[in-house]
Amino acid sequence: MKILHVIPSINAGGAERQCVELLKELAVINEINLVLVIFENKIEYSEILDLNIKIIVIDRKNYNGIELVRKLREIIKREKPDIMHTWLSFATITGILAGLFIKIKTVNGMIRYGKKINRFSLYGIISKLTLILSHRVVSNSKAGLISHHLKENNKNRVIYNGIDLTRFNENKNKQDLRSELGLVSTDFIIGMVANITSAKDYSTFVLAAREISKKQLSIYFVSIGKGDPETLNKYVELSDISNLRFLGFRDDVTDCIKSFDVGVLLSNTHGHAEGLSNSIMEYMIEGKPVIATSDGGNPELIKNGYNGYLIAPFAIDEFIEKIIFLYNNRDIGNQFGNLSKKLICNNFSNTRMSQQYIDIYKDLI
Repeated sequence: MKILHVIPSINAGGAERQCVELLKELAVINEINLVLVIFENKIEYSEILDLNIKIIVIDRKNYNGIELVRKLREIIKREKPDIMHTWLSFATITGILAGLFIKIKTVNGMIRYGKKINRFSLYGIISKLTLILSHRVVSNSKAGLISHHLKENNKNRVIYNGIDLTRFNENKNKQDLRSELGLVSTDFIIGMVANITSAKDYSTFVLAAREISKKQLSIYFVSIGKGDPETLNKYVELSDISNLRFLGFRDDVTDCIKSFDVGVLLSNTHGHAEGLSNSIMEYMIEGKPVIATSDGGNPELIKNGYNGYLIAPFAIDEFIEKIIFLYNNRDIGNQFGNLSKKLICNNFSNTRMSQQYIDIYKDLI
């Protein structure tokens, strides 16, 4: 069985991480031959280079849309895959167009978010066409299917993200990040792993840090994600917020999470909602209580008051209240974390995810 995976890049991101995790599982199966096409000559998840996978780069900076479709079409004809598995909207639209009138089965992995789609918008119309032309559609959350007005059935599937438990080394020193930041074990870290984009609600994160700093509690806020940490930290200094640090992109995220006391993911629901968040899953496997925006696929991971808290969008007062409660009730936070870790270990393994994809591939062939 030969499978062609098409994704815009292997830069740091949720869909990219899941693509890598799936390829890691598939690469060790003798009956499966893999080819990966990316549209940007940059790889931030370097473990992909250790796999026995043919990687083809079509740098999108050098081609217009029609040329990209033609280039991909040439690759499909040359490689003759049985299945083309596309990730995210850009790669899916390009892949569907390139595969028109070619005998190839398609797995559409463009649904990664839980925000409702206006079916009459240009994006809604284009996405609908790609969904119709695909042989299978996979969302990483039930909320994702609902957002695209789809019902779960044989064609439209939910496959939850898998997580590679070997990435989480219990022997790492939990104090490494704290020492780097000049913090001690008694300080309480609120951590958010998310790229600094309009899809995330960093305004609530920053405002909460400012309000809590006035209370003179040893609660510190740490952001990890691509952005411009120097400019952001300068803004923080000018705003006199002493308990907030933007660390930018790091390749030791799993180790940093060990130093958190609470994992946070706040979404800008005006234009975005999470699918199934890798960041939340990583907090959970490290046994951290989670505070997240109640939207998209987050309720599929977090049960409010059971293994974390779901708060209303942009609810600064509620966010602060939950932080201070967990600060004063560490035993409850530990209980939340233990329940979350058990949930991830039992239901969200890489092996489970990959087997569900393999079942789809075999079903198509």
